[in-house]
Amino acid sequence: MATIRIRYFTKISFGSSFGIINSKCENSPTPLEEAQLPQQLKETIYSMLAQLSLSPSRIRGQGYDGASNMRGHIHGLRTLIQNDCSSAHYVHCFAHQLQLTLVKVAHKHVEVESLIDLINLALNTIGVSYKRRDEF
Repeated sequence: MATIRIRYFTKISFGSSFGIINSKCENSPTPLEEAQLPQQLKETIYSMLAQLSLSPSRIRGQGYDGASNMRGHIHGLRTLIQNDCSSAHYVHCFAHQLQLTLVKVAHKHVEVESLIDLINLALNTIGVSYKRRDEF
């Protein structure tokens, strides 16, 4: 499963579009299917851009979690998009970098690990709250 968020600017506003792509096949993926994933994701992104009346040639940045099929220098999504649009600079996903940093810090400092566990527990409790479910 892949999640795509497209953020864009127009002359008068800022917009955002969100999509989820089921990239898993019912059967376990074969190497051929894995090799086709970046191309499938590129086509889906371009389709989402078309639905928003946006041109792929205007892409200015792209960010992924660092998986090899996403950022791969030979056949990854990053390369496929940069081949079409040289101004689509790659940035490693900040949220993923932050997560990796927090995990390292938490393993080295018990107090930080306890704080993260407490926050996780609070968020899970709020997430299953019936009052919160009724609001949305």
